[in-house]
Amino acid sequence: MSTPNKEQMRRELGELLASASTGELDPSDFPARLESLHARFLGESTNTPEMVNRRQEAATAYERLIAVADMDRQHHIERLTQALDL
Repeated sequence: MSTPNKEQMRRELGELLASASTGELDPSDFPARLESLHARFLGESTNTPEMVNRRQEAATAYERLIAVADMDRQHHIERLTQALDL
């Protein structure tokens, strides 16, 4: 992936993270949006075991984020940030 594409992907991942951390997303939208983003930027690499695992980790982190009390939100936002490799 070229640098401009990588920068654009990171920007869009950041936007997804922002939407997730403020609760703007329906829980079923997060995994779909992440997979769509990966498909646009990664092409054939979208379904490598590493990327499938990253999406699963991100989805798990997002599920935990929306299920916790406010005092645990920052911890789960950090985990989601790591899972998105931001």
